[in-house]
Amino acid sequence: MSFGDWIAIAALVIPSAASLGALLKWFGNHSERLRTAEVQINHLKERQTDDIQWIRSAVIRIEDKIDRKADR
Repeated sequence: MSFGDWIAIAALVIPSAASLGALLKWFGNHSERLRTAEVQINHLKERQTDDIQWIRSAVIRIEDKIDRKADR
């Protein structure tokens, strides 16, 4: 390989390493915010599940009331 080939390779590798370093630094700086967002998403999923269960039980209660009124 000639000296020009090494320069071409370095021109590709150095910016890639810098980009990777910048990406790792960004993740390091924002990891807490990303974890917080993940916890909030999980909380919303649990809340949605709780809401669905509450709605189902409310529908069952309403159906039971309608059945009791129909039986009268």
